[in-house]
Formats: sequence, structure tokens, C-alpha cells
Amino acid sequence: MDLVLAATDAGLVSLGGSSPRLDRPVTALAGTGRRPWALTADGGIWRRDRREWGSVVEIDGLRPNCVLPVGDDTAYVGTSEAHLLRVRIGEDQRVTVDQLRSFDRADGRSYWYTPWGGPPDVRSLSADAAGTLYANVHVGGILRSDDDGETWVPTMDIHEDVHQVLAHPDDPEQVAAATANGLAMSYDAGATWQTTAEGLEGTYCRAVAFTRHGTLVSASEGHHGRGAALYRSGLETFARCVDGLPESFSDNIDTGCLVAQRNDAAFGTSDGDVFLSRDGGESWEQMAEGLGPIRAVQLAG
Repeated sequence: MDLVLAATDAGLVSLGGSSPRLDRPVTALAGTGRRPWALTADGGIWRRDRREWGSVVEIDGLRPNCVLPVGDDTAYVGTSEAHLLRVRIGEDQRVTVDQLRSFDRADGRSYWYTPWGGPPDVRSLSADAAGTLYANVHVGGILRSDDDGETWVPTMDIHEDVHQVLAHPDDPEQVAAATANGLAMSYDAGATWQTTAEGLEGTYCRAVAFTRHGTLVSASEGHHGRGAALYRSGLETFARCVDGLPESFSDNIDTGCLVAQRNDAAFGTSDGDVFLSRDGGESWEQMAEGLGPIRAVQLAG
């Protein structure tokens, strides 16, 4: 692994390596290798091509929340008001943005909501090794598409307060969901779910990541982040990550701020600290502090 990218209100920060700068507030990151994607606070969608970041398109009227690259030249973008966009860069570099009407017609959509009464959001997106797409609506559960977004099927009760959905990078049957009631796991591609909070000192989960040997999840006592900590899966339960970490954090480790690839993992905090693990979360080292609130992190290698 070459470096960790941290998204901040001052721009994109490269830790442990060198990377092109993106000097504007970055709110989300996704993708590894030569062509990662980023979202910015002004509604911009960006992609890095070789060594430079370039603007793909700017979205008007909707707030881009999360981005999921599928190949080098296409990405899905989840937005405010619970819409889903497909962004394509053609061979002639012409950009097309399509709002997926199939998602707008998904079963149960009229019942989606937020706890505070505002319009719902698409909060996170994921895809498995077979190409199945998952979209997490807050609040509206998790929807799945097996046909490149042409149709969408709900996979759980829409009242399940989900903060992140994550498909396993290798096993297409395994999907995780960080929820307000613990970590929900599916071993049949979302057909059924099992929720556990065994070993967690708080059941409110905001972020999840798969390592080569297990699962990492952030949990606290609630949306205010009291008792926020990071946990890793053991043989039968979750154990708190303590080696190299503070006793607790001042706020939740948020969606998009916890990532893993094989044995490497990284996360960022609202206090501007970034931590790295090279052994699947068993031990950690601090890479940065005082960067300002971390909006997203990404491993690049």
C-alpha cells in the first residue's frame, strides 16, 4: 500500500506517499488504483486520471452524498432526496448523467423518511464481485439490483436505520450493514439478515469494513457519539480495538471514514486524526492529527 487519502474541508490530504492535490472541500472518496473518484462540497464529481484530478461534472439541485465507481469510466452517485445518478465518461470524454427512474419507482419509496422529518438520502452504495449493486437509503433500508440498476428490490424492512451497506470484495453472498441496532449481516446476498451487537458496548453503528480475516465496525451509544470506539470481529463476538488507539473518540467514526483492503485498514475522526493498521485492525498507528474533521478516507495502492 502506497498511501492513505484523507478528505477534509481544506482539500484532499495524502498521507504516507504522494498524490495530486484536490484543493477544495472533499466530502466522499471511492475507488483505488489509477482512477479514484471524489465528491466535493460544491456538488462536483471528480476523477483522477493518471496523476491529475479532473472535474467530471457538477450536479445542480441535488447534493451528491456517495460515489461508487464501476469500471474506469462509470460511477453511480447517491444524492439527497434519495435519488441515484449514473455518470458515464465516453470515449470522446463527453459526460452523460442519467437519473435512474427505476430507483425513483422502487417499491416502498413513498414510505422512506428521516428521523428528523427531512427528505431521505442515499447514504452509501456498494457492489459485490459479481456486479450486484446495493443502495442504502436513510431511512429506507437496503435495495439490491442484479441488472445494472434497471430494477431495484428492497432487502429489509424500510424502518431499519442503516448507515452503511458494504458487499464483501470476494464473497458475493456476504453483505454487511452498519445499523442503529448493531451490525446486520447477510450470507445470501441480502435475502435474509441477522443483526448482532455481541461484544459492542454501544449498538449504534456508523461504518463497517472487511479485512482479510474479519470485520471492523464503528459503534457508540447513539448519534451524538458517546462512547465511540472501533471493534474487530473475533471467533464469536466483537472485541474493542485498543492497541495504538485512544480509550474512546469524541464522536462517531462515520460512514466513509473507515476502509480496509486485505490486511490494511485506515480510519479518520471528526477531530482530524487518521489511524492506520497493517494487521487487519489488531494494532494501529497514528498517521496524522489536527487535519480538521475527516469526511472520508481511502487506501490507494
